[in-house]
Amino acid sequence: MTRAPLATLGLIACMLACFCVPALHETLIFDRGAIAHGEAWRLASGNLVHFSATHLAANLLVLAVAGALLERHSPRATLALYALSALSTGCVLLALEPALARFGGASGIASAAVTLLALQWLEEGGRRRAAGAGLLALLATKLLLEFATGRSMVAGNAPEFVLVPASHAAGMAAAALLFSIRSLTLIRRASGHGPELLRGSEAP
Repeated sequence: MTRAPLATLGLIACMLACFCVPALHETLIFDRGAIAHGEAWRLASGNLVHFSATHLAANLLVLAVAGALLERHSPRATLALYALSALSTGCVLLALEPALARFGGASGIASAAVTLLALQWLEEGGRRRAAGAGLLALLATKLLLEFATGRSMVAGNAPEFVLVPASHAAGMAAAALLFSIRSLTLIRRASGHGPELLRGSEAP
């Protein structure tokens, strides 16, 4: 029996609530001045805030697909990814985008979900290895073009949308870090318990 992707559904519900309730929008948005005055939760919660229905729909679609696929096989890792990518996005923007006063959007989390999914496919081999490699190449190309042109490859030049490529890079880096930690953990366990564990870790 397939488990419902509870972490992904919960994240989507929070994003919808923030969009529908203006008070939540203002309480949770990434606000540099408010963070400087001690409201540190905004570093992560700003990922839940969206400025338009188009902005929200784009991130919801990516998370609904990539997040659900991830959570089918790794529910704990998916939950950890959401938390890590949300926090890392806020921290990176605070440190590297000093001119950015306010920010909202889950594109960092969405980028993290797609990156981790691609890395897992790459690790699985077979046809999924090719799909994972292609998806990683697409993500890297998208990110480079966004940094080079300042334009979103998805939203284009929508007037309500201001591209912040660093948020995408932060999410992708969080996914790579989580994947590396998981891989190192499996290698250490396998080396300590012999080939039986290594074979067991590959079982469906």
